[in-house]
Amino acid sequence: MSEPNPNPAIEPQSLNAVHHLDDAPNSTRLSQPAPLDAATRTRLVFGVILILLGIIAGLGVVYNVIMIIDGTANYPIIQQLIPEAGARVITTPRGDIELPERLFRILGYGLVIFLLGMVSKIAAIFLRFGCGLLNSDLKELVINLKNQLNR
Repeated sequence: MSEPNPNPAIEPQSLNAVHHLDDAPNSTRLSQPAPLDAATRTRLVFGVILILLGIIAGLGVVYNVIMIIDGTANYPIIQQLIPEAGARVITTPRGDIELPERLFRILGYGLVIFLLGMVSKIAAIFLRFGCGLLNSDLKELVINLKNQLNR
């Protein structure tokens, strides 16, 4: 025995019932989407461009981090930060202190990591705004689809 429906306004549909869009009067086929207006196309294009730029920048950051970890990275900025042996000497009243080359190399890698962090933030912003532009299009498309299905 089946239980009575507590909400008579909502009738369960039969599992054997098959509904086709072709059977409905005045139905439009879903394979022919409505043409996009200029604003929607612009948002779509800029959204895709921003997402692609974000992905490319993110892959570049990952590649550079892997190069730093492997020790194969050779950044000219690090070599420019390392002064000659005579320029690394600090003269104090107690005597001369020579700063090691390793200190300048660590500062150079710190600068490179800081710059990679900035690029990763820019990549995240590109991805966020690109997805936001595409998300607004998806909302409009779902609303239009819902309106067409309710006809």
